[in-house]
Amino acid sequence: MEKRKLTTTKRAGFSGNLGTGGAADALVKVKQPNYVPPGISVRSRVSPLIFTVGNVNDVIVQLLENDINVISFSLNKQMNQIK
Repeated sequence: MEKRKLTTTKRAGFSGNLGTGGAADALVKVKQPNYVPPGISVRSRVSPLIFTVGNVNDVIVQLLENDINVISFSLNKQMNQIK
C-alpha cells in the first residue's frame, strides 16, 4: 500500500480562489468564548464559540488558517442571481 501525506486544513465548503473581492461568507468556530482573531470583523454571533464573517477574501482565509484559536471555518460562496 502506498503511503500518502495527508494535509490538514481548517477549511470546509467552497475551495476555489477568492481573490480580494470578498466573494464569500464564512462560519467560524473558535476554541475560546467570544474570541475574534485579529483583523477579522464579526458579522453576527451564533454562540460564544461560533460567528459569521462577511466579505471573505484570500487574506482573511489565511488569517483564519494560521490562527491557533480557530478550530474550523466553512466558506459559502455567494452565487449570481438570475434576473
